[in-house]
Amino acid sequence: MFIQLINEKKGVESLYYGCHLAASFPNRTLKEGILECKILKEKINLEAIEIGLGAPELFRGTIAPRILPWDIDSKIKREILDLVKCFKIKGAHLPTKSLGIYSISTNSKIEKVSKNIIKEGIIKSAELELDYALIHLDAQIKKITYKELWNLFEQVVCEYLEVAEDYGIILTIENSHINLIRITQLVKKINSPFLRITLDVEHAFPLIYDTKYGSFSNFIKEEGDFIESVHISDHNLQEGHLLIGEGVIDFSEIIYSLKEIRYAGAIIVENGPKTLSDIAYSIERLRSYEANEA
Repeated sequence: MFIQLINEKKGVESLYYGCHLAASFPNRTLKEGILECKILKEKINLEAIEIGLGAPELFRGTIAPRILPWDIDSKIKREILDLVKCFKIKGAHLPTKSLGIYSISTNSKIEKVSKNIIKEGIIKSAELELDYALIHLDAQIKKITYKELWNLFEQVVCEYLEVAEDYGIILTIENSHINLIRITQLVKKINSPFLRITLDVEHAFPLIYDTKYGSFSNFIKEEGDFIESVHISDHNLQEGHLLIGEGVIDFSEIIYSLKEIRYAGAIIVENGPKTLSDIAYSIERLRSYEANEA
């Protein structure tokens, strides 16, 4: 089945670009964000969307178009379904440690509640007819070896994966700044068609150049069959989540490599702009790299 899913994606002619609803439309309510996302889709033909299910609309003094899984009532569900039906690829970003979610914790109650929240997020993502549910691997634990930690991560991922498989939705794991290689190894070891990787370029930069892959290009060519989605924003070696072109990441290399492997997943722009034109600028710049390689 895994090979079948891969082969079904090989006919792609152009890459699918989109945005993260919460990250790309800050200082807006959920209703405002949905409206502006629809406007932008028509303006620049967005083809992918990622919904933020990782925090409430008002959180830590910020406001953004996001919602917690358990706050999705029938009215909001209809609004989200109406939004995502217009996109070729749609996913959800589930709660992380910013909300105190730790899939592994020395506090058994925190761990139990965290797992239940992630599972609820996976189920809710399936009910919203999304293609994937994205998680981070966060731990709150001491006095444990690196090997022991990843053995625990493997157990919890398999626990989440069982829910995803039951509901027919892909579970994808986003890398942090230091764990891309380990996540890749874990996904390949478990080897399920419902378990994939989200490559966050800005998170992986610049440490990927010190790995066995040596570049984003090599990583994409070797592990592309396991990539479900790609998060894109720039970095200038001091600050991240910048507009494309404001940092030093070579996106032409990344776009060329994705095109070369006939990647058919989502490319999600995650920079935090102030205007719709900022999102449009980043996506059109990425498309220009693709056009130059055609």
